[in-house]
Amino acid sequence: MTASFNIWDNVDDKSQPFPAKGNFPPRLLGAPSSIAEVIEQLESIIEWAAAKQSRLGYFASLYLRVTNTIRSRIGTGYFEDDKRMGALDAVFAGRYLIEADRIICGAGGISQGWGVVFAAANRSDLVIVQHLLLGINIHIMVDLGVACAEICPGDSINSLHGDFLKVNAILAGVVPTALSEMGSLSPCIKLLDDLSEEGEKALIDFGIDEARDSAWDFALKLARAPGSSMQGLIDERNVAATKVCNDIISPGIIVQGILDIVRDVEEKNVELVIRTLDSANPVRIENVGEGSLTTSHDKGTPPNETYYYVIRPGTWRGSFYFKITSWKRLWSSNMSFKNKLFGTLISFIQNLMGGVFITSDMIQHREEGYVSNDVRIFKGWITILHIVEICKLSSNGSGVKVCADVSPGPIPILFKEHDVYRASVYDGGMKSLSHVRLMGARFLGSFSVHADRGGVDMELINDWSHSTGSLQKFLAG
Repeated sequence: MTASFNIWDNVDDKSQPFPAKGNFPPRLLGAPSSIAEVIEQLESIIEWAAAKQSRLGYFASLYLRVTNTIRSRIGTGYFEDDKRMGALDAVFAGRYLIEADRIICGAGGISQGWGVVFAAANRSDLVIVQHLLLGINIHIMVDLGVACAEICPGDSINSLHGDFLKVNAILAGVVPTALSEMGSLSPCIKLLDDLSEEGEKALIDFGIDEARDSAWDFALKLARAPGSSMQGLIDERNVAATKVCNDIISPGIIVQGILDIVRDVEEKNVELVIRTLDSANPVRIENVGEGSLTTSHDKGTPPNETYYYVIRPGTWRGSFYFKITSWKRLWSSNMSFKNKLFGTLISFIQNLMGGVFITSDMIQHREEGYVSNDVRIFKGWITILHIVEICKLSSNGSGVKVCADVSPGPIPILFKEHDVYRASVYDGGMKSLSHVRLMGARFLGSFSVHADRGGVDMELINDWSHSTGSLQKFLAG
């Protein structure tokens, strides 16, 4: 029996877009039988969502673009079997459209995964990209495999693999391409891309890569499963997909800190967001899979050059305060024992000696393409932490790659480490955000320049500590 989810048990903001119970439009259009019907029903949902100021329209608008991209390739030789692709698209989209109809009409019986997505549409604390990724995660993790198994049951599923990969490529490309075009709605969205680390997927993915990678395995399992066990497999898959959705909604303190900044400057008018996403234009096939949130900077001095070449060069002095906010989280973290010990030692020195001091000597090496920054945190003659940074500016005008050699003062040989992390400069060079690695742990570092450019306030946070500091310019660079 299909696992169901009651959307009304999970609405945490009753003023938001769903209509009152008992006052639903007469929809329940049924499953589409063609791509043309898919487009017609998506357009209907988008219009309803725009009229109701419902964030359900975000994913529907994005999905219309996915569908138009697929349709634009049918008949061009891109897919191996156009007729089969048309049927697959209708079944694939139909699973979402039926669920959306149920929530609009209050019909009940919504699956667990889509229930979480629809409930999240009531939340104004989520950013636009979270609403989009919630829908695309469930649709890929659950619906894509089900649709593939329905169109090509048994061993015939093997013949679908080539076209499956092409659909996957389209799904992989449409989201970042659409987001790169909505900078006016979410001016800080590229922070997510800038702060992704080398060798890791961008923060924007939120597990979507894993969903795509495992969707084919799920399709194979379903296609070859006895009919009596298929629904059980789908229900299990919904549980796993729902867990990913929960990670998207609550991604942890580091990513959440970045999302808070993104949200604060995002467009709040729901209809305007829907209309902007609803370009309905296909993504050019040569760009599929190559979309990027990184956009070129405006004319004038790029923010990263303003911060690193104009404002920050010179000698800065100030105060620094480190506090452990959760000893339990510190000692249960995956940090090494020596790093946990060092964190404890810093806290002990801080509590024993009171406030400590910080200096920053930043030198620009513009011809070589980098800036060096020598940072010392100390109390009297005791150096607590010595960090030497080499900051390489990205050509996108905002990103920075930081290579840091860290030498904790009390026992430098024992604790010395080399770290590489990312930073992003925004607000015209007046603010910087860093995805810092120190002592084997991740921190979110934020730096805000005073209006007169003579001071910088800083903050470092993670799930077990909170550090603050303030620097004043002592000598100009």
